[in-house]
Amino acid sequence: MKKWILGILVILGLALLSVYAFIPKTLVVATVTPINTNYTNAVAYSSDSNNWAKWWPTIPKNDSKQVGMYKGVVYQIVNKSYNNTQIKLVYKNDTTIANMAVAGFIHDSVKVICQFTFEAGLNPITRIKQYNTAVYLKQNVHEVMDGLRAFLEKPENVYGFKIKSTIVKDTVLLSTTTVFNHYPTTIEVYAMVAKLKAYIKQTGGTETNAPMLNVTKHDDVTYKTMVAIPVNHTLPESSTIALKRMVIGKILESDNIKGGKTIVDKSFKIFEQYFEDYNHTSPAIPFQLLVTDRLKEPDSLKWVTRFYYPIF
Repeated sequence: MKKWILGILVILGLALLSVYAFIPKTLVVATVTPINTNYTNAVAYSSDSNNWAKWWPTIPKNDSKQVGMYKGVVYQIVNKSYNNTQIKLVYKNDTTIANMAVAGFIHDSVKVICQFTFEAGLNPITRIKQYNTAVYLKQNVHEVMDGLRAFLEKPENVYGFKIKSTIVKDTVLLSTTTVFNHYPTTIEVYAMVAKLKAYIKQTGGTETNAPMLNVTKHDDVTYKTMVAIPVNHTLPESSTIALKRMVIGKILESDNIKGGKTIVDKSFKIFEQYFEDYNHTSPAIPFQLLVTDRLKEPDSLKWVTRFYYPIF
């Protein structure tokens, strides 16, 4: 009997020692979430609770106190700098402060690092309880940050439409350029398109895609307008029509944009902002692909445009 009791005491003693050996008095917990996005967007959407509702895994409670909730854990921003945010985590009767930092590495990749400490205490039962709480909070934070990752890795969530990097397909173009003292009208643009179409037919070429348009404003009264049409092979140039060769390489491509000039202009500025946000450089000017023939479709709400920007 004494041996049996002694055995139990030994087991309990070893269990107690293991609690102190494997669960430190101060628990340091960290999660690291890699995200394929740029540094500016990561900071804007992680550290501003006004943006939390856009990506939170569940609908957060958003108020002036900057509060969100996920699976029983309350998140509240208590302090922040540009890339470092302190968030109070409240779970049942436990409260801790998590430090969230965004680390940028290259123009399209960051890591969001969340770290907090938890005092486990001296009581072995409390120590186990606090350890379990710390494990739960780590998983909770991981899932919340995964919601941020899933949101930011889709450009349409941030910019309003899809943008992807693809490969240049139209490498041979015929182009013509005109300088206007006003923004060119649809009639004027399609007069340039008609000129190219007639020349392509005359010289035995075949169009391979819709017309391309770039309008560059040089000053208050000068709009340099270039229209180009991709063709199936090189064609001779003329005094007003130039042959352009696009290098086979990467190019940014937008989703279809539906609408008239106002919508297209606004969307094109966003497209250019994406280019800047991701620190791209380009060997050529961006352009709009006029998918819909504006002369044949009078309803501008039905016009379809795509944006392209060659990149290195």
